[in-house]
Amino acid sequence: MVSGKSDTAVSGKSDTVVSGKSDTAVRYKQEISFLEEKNLLKDNQIDYLKQQIKNYENQANNLIEVQKQTQNLLDQQQRLALQDKKLIEEYKLEINELKALKMPQEDMKDGSSIRGEAQEEIERLKAQLKLSEEEQNKAKEKEPVKTESKKWWQLWK
Repeated sequence: MVSGKSDTAVSGKSDTVVSGKSDTAVRYKQEISFLEEKNLLKDNQIDYLKQQIKNYENQANNLIEVQKQTQNLLDQQQRLALQDKKLIEEYKLEINELKALKMPQEDMKDGSSIRGEAQEEIERLKAQLKLSEEEQNKAKEKEPVKTESKKWWQLWK
């Protein structure tokens, strides 16, 4: 009987040891699977954040491109405004010249001959004006677009 008791005691201990080892193995497996899931979630978060960074970089590049296009348009508008200003000044000078040529009625002695000469002079100046406008238009078409950019606030200096 003594040997029967020791057999049961030994077999009881071995069951407990085996059962303890299997519980520990199960806990380790659970911890490993939990850590693997946690790492997978972290990897997914990292991938998501990387994608967000790429999106932000693309948006920043798009904004930079839009800014460059806007600056080019502003520069072009500034050049056109300067050309318009020059043309207005030229037209003012030509108008003043035409006004200076215009003679009042009282100053005319021989009305028909002076009036005829004045009319011819006016017609000649109009023809010159048309020619100069055509030359300016041709020069504008041939003139390469300047890439030198000036700031819009320097326009009025």
